[in-house]
Amino acid sequence: MPMAGKYFGQMCLPRIGQEVVIQFLDGNIDRPIIVGVVYNRDNMPPWHLPAQRALAGLRSREFGNDNGGSNHLVLDDTNGKMQAQLRSDHQSSQLSLGSIHRIETSDGRLDARGEGWELATNAWGVARANRGLLLTTEPRPNATGEAKAMSETVFRLNAAHQRHADLARLAEQCSAQSGNEQAQAAAAIKNQNDDISGDGRGRAGFPELAAPHLVLASPAGIETTTAGSTHVASENHTAVTTGQDLAFAAGGSMFASVRQAIRMFVHKAGIRMIAAAGDIDVKALSNSINLLAKLDITHTAERITLSAKQELVINGGGSYARFNAGGIEQGTIGNFVVHAARHSLIDPKNMAMNEAVFPTGTLQGKGAFHLGSHAAAGGRPSAGMPYKLYKDGAVVEEGKFRDDGNMVFEHDLDTLANYELELANGNRYVIDSGEHADGHEVSAGIGYHGFENPGGSISDEHASLEKDRLLSNPAYRNRR
Repeated sequence: MPMAGKYFGQMCLPRIGQEVVIQFLDGNIDRPIIVGVVYNRDNMPPWHLPAQRALAGLRSREFGNDNGGSNHLVLDDTNGKMQAQLRSDHQSSQLSLGSIHRIETSDGRLDARGEGWELATNAWGVARANRGLLLTTEPRPNATGEAKAMSETVFRLNAAHQRHADLARLAEQCSAQSGNEQAQAAAAIKNQNDDISGDGRGRAGFPELAAPHLVLASPAGIETTTAGSTHVASENHTAVTTGQDLAFAAGGSMFASVRQAIRMFVHKAGIRMIAAAGDIDVKALSNSINLLAKLDITHTAERITLSAKQELVINGGGSYARFNAGGIEQGTIGNFVVHAARHSLIDPKNMAMNEAVFPTGTLQGKGAFHLGSHAAAGGRPSAGMPYKLYKDGAVVEEGKFRDDGNMVFEHDLDTLANYELELANGNRYVIDSGEHADGHEVSAGIGYHGFENPGGSISDEHASLEKDRLLSNPAYRNRR
């Protein structure tokens, strides 16, 4: 039966060649209305009958092409093997629910493909949820309980946070870490856990996912594999917590490039490093190497060489030997016993030191700054304005803004240097340097501060209106 309303209802317009049923309103032949469309020899049902009599639903046909593709919504009421399927022949995109059987043509129900649900396409797929997404294999039999409920997941996450924090405190107690170095990562874990579990003020009593997190959870395991490469990236912290072992296996090499520090702490069973082939090199290019053991330190090799550019001191129980360019000094408050087949004291002699090479490296990056006439993206670029760039208080660059209102400078990301930009009128701005290759109008907030551009990119009106405007972007702070 047709159903119609104001911009709602159902519609399936008959096409040329279809057989329709017409009713004349009030028996008036001038008031015909189509009340139905029927099948006939030329227009057969969407699925073969009687073999497919368990199928009900809707099936459309590509417009203008009787042999073209179709869309269908099938309700399959086969006894004990029910399914619902929404499908478009375009890129074979479909959602199947229940006892999944292939249904593509008028042949109807074909081979079995499994149970549950499948969302598939030959093209691209996107799952997007603005407020958060939970993908889990935690059981909820018969779809009972709250949809976002994830008590098991929250329990494991909280336990992992506690383990992370406890081991971090233990590392600090043993002087492996200091100054709450790992506490920031632990705090980030807690904040995430709080967001995931919710604050109890969620809509309709469903507090989970107070922030748009993506949560993957399973009581059995989570596996990822690819024939290509895997990249895990986060702008803040990345924390990995395991209740048992953490194992790495690499068919090639393992590399770790760390900007700040590496702290490794083991509580019970020790650290073992073995190279079956090749050397083991330990170097401190700027500072010292400190070895501390409560019991023994044992070095065993075919040859052991100790070299010190200035001085070598060996101290055992208070007895010592000191070696430097001025000579050799030995001392003890006990006996000094030397065993040798022969003692020889001959002319002076020394051995040249191999000069150690300590390479240095810096992490180069680019910083950018945009100067506009307005504290907004709509301002005109202030081309040609002179500037001075200061690094840690010293002038490192002088120039003029480009025609697009930008200036780009190099900076060393690993030095955490402070940069300031001074304009022609003497105003200075602190620049929080970042990895940006180009300026952008969004940061155009200096405005006009007394500089008259000979190129005319800042008009007198702009000069008057923007005379006292400062930076709108908090990354750029006025120093005066």
